Amino acid sequence: SKTLYHEYAEDLPIIDYHCHLSPEDVAVDRRFANLSEILLAADHYKWRAMRANGVAEKFCTGDASDWEKFEKWVETVPYLIVNQLYSWTHLELSRYFGISDTLLGPDTAAAVWEQANAKLAEPGFSARGILRRMNVKLLCTTDDPVDSLEHHRVVAEDKDFSGRMLPTWRPDKAMAVERSAAFNAWVAKLEAAVDDSISNYDDFLEALRRLPVAIHDQRRKRLTLHGHLRPHAKQFEQGRHHVQQLGVLLDALARRHVTRPGENERHADGFGVDGSPVVNLAVLHEFLAVVRGHEPERVTQQVPSAHGVSKSPEHVVGEGDFPIVQRDVLGPGARHAG
Repeated sequence: SKTLYHEYAEDLPIIDYHCHLSPEDVAVDRRFANLSEILLAADHYKWRAMRANGVAEKFCTGDASDWEKFEKWVETVPYLIVNQLYSWTHLELSRYFGISDTLLGPDTAAAVWEQANAKLAEPGFSARGILRRMNVKLLCTTDDPVDSLEHHRVVAEDKDFSGRMLPTWRPDKAMAVERSAAFNAWVAKLEAAVDDSISNYDDFLEALRRLPVAIHDQRRKRLTLHGHLRPHAKQFEQGRHHVQQLGVLLDALARRHVTRPGENERHADGFGVDGSPVVNLAVLHEFLAVVRGHEPERVTQQVPSAHGVSKSPEHVVGEGDFPIVQRDVLGPGARHAG
């Protein structure tokens, strides 16, 4: 591995097809005030390790000072020796700041802080300066489909920028229908981005195609990034069902407004006579099964009642009942109520 790296790869330019760098930081050529801003402010991997080490959220993403956050990170580092973060952290200190003879820990924190901050104050340590120092020729950022790409345009039109910065399509929020409040808020952003209303599934797909990132992809080779643990190849095409039906799915269950199979005709728009959201259990079970990646199965409800537990699939869930989707739908060991 040392031979391959030092004799072949070390001097090659970096083609970075996935990063968490901010397009705005590159566009404005941001200067970083201290080590915490560049090392911790946007690194969720480090936050995760800090939380696992018992560090309060105040020191990860909260209102603690930059030095206090760095202190808590430094307290965590010695516990990461078998974790990649331990190697990455020391590589960052070595390659960017020339700190190669010091192990980061509570006893070295102040010295590392001062030495790194002095480097960041030098002219060549802006966002673009660091990219040049690292010989980065291609930078692919992580972009929400509703991002405007304004910062990418600034960089693309800047002839002084020696590399290239391209957006990638990261549609996780467009598929996160299980988080109804966040999904509905994101659909509102999607409507604003395309300046049009979305009332059904076909509108939803067409809006995605009209977004800036999608248009960019049509002009160049497609760049996409998906944060899913496994792909689901089966299509779930229910164009007649409103996107709102998916968005209010959990809300409907929480309010216990559900209907039995065959009753969906009364609520074709996804809402009851009182304006509250309604979800048909047959549609819900099919949707959940497809999301989980296998064929829909007939589902037995467990409904607590005064006479014990009813397991009849024909039981109509009403006020006072609490539906539980059984584990054969959501996967082994899963019991999701409401």
